[in-house]
Amino acid sequence: MNFSKTALAAAMLSAILLNTSCDKKKTTETSSTDSLHATAQAAPDTLVVEEDIWILDENKMNNIPLTSETPKTEKKTTAKKTTPKEKDAAVAKAETKTVSKKQIDSLLTGINYTAADTVQPETMAIPLEETQTVVAYNKKGVAKEAFQVVSASNGDVEHIIFTNKKHIDIYNVQAGMTGKEVKKLRKELKHMVKNGQVFLYDDQSNIMYLMGGKDKKAGDVADAEIDDMEVTAIIWKDKKHHTKK
Repeated sequence: MNFSKTALAAAMLSAILLNTSCDKKKTTETSSTDSLHATAQAAPDTLVVEEDIWILDENKMNNIPLTSETPKTEKKTTAKKTTPKEKDAAVAKAETKTVSKKQIDSLLTGINYTAADTVQPETMAIPLEETQTVVAYNKKGVAKEAFQVVSASNGDVEHIIFTNKKHIDIYNVQAGMTGKEVKKLRKELKHMVKNGQVFLYDDQSNIMYLMGGKDKKAGDVADAEIDDMEVTAIIWKDKKHHTKK
């Protein structure tokens, strides 16, 4: 009889301990689940916006046109069929006109780009002239600017400045390359010094490069020195406005 009572007491104690252990496990699991759920609710939804890669061409950047062709007006002649050579000659006579800042602004707004409120003068790769204004553009959600657009007092775009090393031009040149590397890609380039800054350019191209040298004088810059300079900016500028000073 005493043995039965002892066995019964032991069985009851085991049941109590097992039940307590299960309750603790359930409590731990519930607490852990609630914690994860709370963390998931507390974490805000974040959207990562990737920076675009811009490719600068002679007359466009990506799909944004930078020039427009306007055929010259000519005297009316009797109707006649034109030969392929005559068509090519007509195309050659077409004048190119630089797009306006207003046009670029409209096109960029359509692809989710926004203009910065202000651009600090000290951040400019090329100092502004008195009649010029500058606007920096960046993709919405991306803090780093993509490029700067400099326009004249009449609203026409004068030049566009790319300093971001992610961007590239049609000749595979990027900011950060040395003059020697650039010349391998574009053998026809020559240099000029304007307002103390060194540029590599081609008379037949709208794309030029600002090099790292400062306070230079025309005639004092050797080719070997330019070879060691780095490209600090890729610049689009209508070739009609390439001038030396």
